[in-house]
Amino acid sequence: MTKEEKRKEWEQRIAELEASGKSVRAFCIENGLRESQVHYWRKRLRGSQTDSNVRWISVELDGSFGENSDRLNIRVGRAIVEVQPGFNKALFSDIVRTLMELC
Repeated sequence: MTKEEKRKEWEQRIAELEASGKSVRAFCIENGLRESQVHYWRKRLRGSQTDSNVRWISVELDGSFGENSDRLNIRVGRAIVEVQPGFNKALFSDIVRTLMELC
């Protein structure tokens, strides 16, 4: 198997994992994979992504975010992410992905 074929195979596996909504552990058990492999390939493939591969979710504000505020606090489980104007979109995307895995 060439490096390109292996990369494509892992892209498919990671896409299946993310679409499944399962934890990494459950997905690995079901598919006979090692968790360390999945984490390695997720990190490796994430580094090769462009902004066009980033998926955004819509957010509804509950009124507590005033028009004069210059920041937004996003709560996911016990984590709070503060977003300010001029934020790094790639970093924010990585944080959201990580929180989705953990929460």
